[in-house]
Amino acid sequence: MVASEPRIAEVAAAVVRAPAHAIRQQHAAPPRLVDIYDTTLRDGTQMEGISVSVDDKLKIARVLSNFGMHYIEGGWPGSNPKDAEFFERAKAEPPPDVWSRIAELPPEAWSRIAAFGSTRRKNSTCEQDKQLATLIAAGTNCVTIVAKAWDLHVDHILEVPREENLAMVGESVAFLKAAGKEVMIDLEHFFDGFKANPAYTMQVCERAVEAGADVLVLCDTNGGTLGWEVDQAVRTVASAFPGVRLGIHCHNDQELAVSNSLQAVQSGATVVQGTINGIGGTINGIGGTINGIGERTGNANLASIVPTLQLKMGCAGVGERLPELTALCRFVDEQLNRLPDSKAPYVGQSAFAHKGGIHVSAVNKIPDSYQHIDPAAVGNVRRTLVSELSGRSNILSKVEEFGMGSKEEFSSPEWQDRMNRVLTAVKTLEKRGSTFEGADATVNLIEPLRGYTFEGADATVNLMIRRLMPGYTAPFRLMDYTVTAADTMGSDALRGEETGTPGSVMPSVRATVKVKLPAGVSQMESLASFWDNGDRTQRLESAEGNGPVNALAKALNKALLPTFPSLQHVVLKDYKASRRPAQLPELRVFVGEVVQELKFQLKVRILDQESATAANTRVMIEFMDSHHNQQWATVGVDTNIISASMCALMDGFEYALVEYAPCCSLDRPRPPVREEDDPFEGERS
Repeated sequence: MVASEPRIAEVAAAVVRAPAHAIRQQHAAPPRLVDIYDTTLRDGTQMEGISVSVDDKLKIARVLSNFGMHYIEGGWPGSNPKDAEFFERAKAEPPPDVWSRIAELPPEAWSRIAAFGSTRRKNSTCEQDKQLATLIAAGTNCVTIVAKAWDLHVDHILEVPREENLAMVGESVAFLKAAGKEVMIDLEHFFDGFKANPAYTMQVCERAVEAGADVLVLCDTNGGTLGWEVDQAVRTVASAFPGVRLGIHCHNDQELAVSNSLQAVQSGATVVQGTINGIGGTINGIGGTINGIGERTGNANLASIVPTLQLKMGCAGVGERLPELTALCRFVDEQLNRLPDSKAPYVGQSAFAHKGGIHVSAVNKIPDSYQHIDPAAVGNVRRTLVSELSGRSNILSKVEEFGMGSKEEFSSPEWQDRMNRVLTAVKTLEKRGSTFEGADATVNLIEPLRGYTFEGADATVNLMIRRLMPGYTAPFRLMDYTVTAADTMGSDALRGEETGTPGSVMPSVRATVKVKLPAGVSQMESLASFWDNGDRTQRLESAEGNGPVNALAKALNKALLPTFPSLQHVVLKDYKASRRPAQLPELRVFVGEVVQELKFQLKVRILDQESATAANTRVMIEFMDSHHNQQWATVGVDTNIISASMCALMDGFEYALVEYAPCCSLDRPRPPVREEDDPFEGERS
């Protein structure tokens, strides 16, 4: 049957009257209550490469509590000394005035902690089971125990009669309830068991409910269940045990953990388990991990589940704390020593980034035209990227963001010409294979460098625009530099033969840097005297390091610091390298550490694989000024990796001075420069 034209028009008019975000918010009041159960500190730490100290776990637990997680799984107190120490320290009650100085938890956070364990051992009793005694002694209000729900595991892994497994479930739940605990039971491999032998799996559920279990947590332990299978199983269990809370715990082996968790809630679950950033997860209470970390490919990512529940499914979630989500995820990544995923939904740096000129133009007019929520709802921000796909709207958006101009000024011929020149430079460099992805502070418009990309490179674009401003003056100039290395061994293997300890004899690298600086400016006042009076000086410094970039950074820092003392906060801290198509290992020997406070990360890519050692190499350095708590990135490209690194270092320091010291003025006409005094004639655009 075909709908009539009047009916089509009626529906269309209703949609036009109600914007997309308004339609999403048309949910019944009050919002549905769904408990969020975070298992980052237990399931999340099972992910390969994840290791946390007790102090780290306590810090994360505190932040998760402040965010509003209803349950925080602290660990398995009977399995290892670290988790045992966590529970002992977490339940301690230090004086209120010292909570801010130590990692122990305040009572509000402690009340949300859950202890994890298992049912009693086979062919034993609960009273004899030390693991159950440890769970009770942990002192938490809530206890979660894992039980076998798949007959394959009962028969061939646990190797007990099926009736004994049912007894283990029922007796363990009853024992913990008698101790006054809220009991959640994680039904391991529930969905596999439900598909293989639904009658027995339902028997396990029944025995737990009869013993008083508060929540049946249905676990997709192998991560192989599909959405419609989740729907069928959850509805079946909900119908069989009305009034019993259901939880969902999904693993991400098919990239379906978030979707399956949301489907479970839609089908009747009220607890969701998961991890922040995808490390763990549950139903009727959703469980998961922050950032989705967890065993194998991770758990259900609460960073995606929580905002979807709250913003699109009418659930209460964490309420007014939701705008803290992005900061929470980055804090957890920092504690776990993980790099944040820039492409993570909701919280990633690229989650609300716009690159194409048409997109940017539309978003500037109507934000909802190219974004599914307001980024501020989760504490993120909309970003405009600059690349060869960009239009003038991208550039103007960045200028306004940087505070260099306003919309009222953009129609002037000067600004139109300026923006055209920036856009032409971007597209020319990228057409040659250039790239500034993630590089915030660099670009010399004169050097014909190939290999740049401007995506995410806000500081790079910042400097490009500044260098086209009539009053801009660079705070220093590089005259020349040299790098020499002395290595008689040649490889770590040979060093090991010589010393008995691989890598213990390090190559010696010395860098010498000569820079031109304004004379007499010791407190970062202004460069006016430098240009107006020709009061310039040259400084030559050398330094040794455990790698060429390390040595160059030290020498450059020594040369600039007497004139620009604010650079004491800009220090190289870390080094990572990667190349296409494979990722290189960390090369700490190449860079090392320099001073104290500025963290940086360096990535190296070979842009033209066919050219091998003659190919252009892109170096990216990410900086952090600890004094201002700001980050930026720079890029250098050259066939010489040392030259590329020096370019990135120079621009990183220049951006630090331009942004955080009043050394460059944009409202002052540029004075003439005598040709004989300026070896960089033509460098300025």
